[in-house]
Amino acid sequence: MKLAVLFFALITISFIDEHEIGMSASVIGLIGAIIFFALILVSANHLIVLYVALEGISLLAFVLAAYTKTPASVESGLKYFFTSSFASAILLVGIAITFIGLQELNFHAIQ
Repeated sequence: MKLAVLFFALITISFIDEHEIGMSASVIGLIGAIIFFALILVSANHLIVLYVALEGISLLAFVLAAYTKTPASVESGLKYFFTSSFASAILLVGIAITFIGLQELNFHAIQ
């Protein structure tokens, strides 16, 4: 999975057009941070690490969605934020229920 993430990251970075409006070093830095959290996500063995990696990806993704500061991009960033917040709350409830039932957060112990 790590190799797949790195492969798709290289493809994404290779298709970035330098002359496109809004593409700067900070956008490439945001994409790099998303790739870092994606690598943490695929190597997680613990539910808390999984949650932190998902939150890192989602926070950076809606910053990236609203980066160009047009009305449509700001609207899409806000919609993504509210959708992500709702999904995050559901995930936290699921993690809490799992912990209450099993007293474990490690994937191997849950299995």
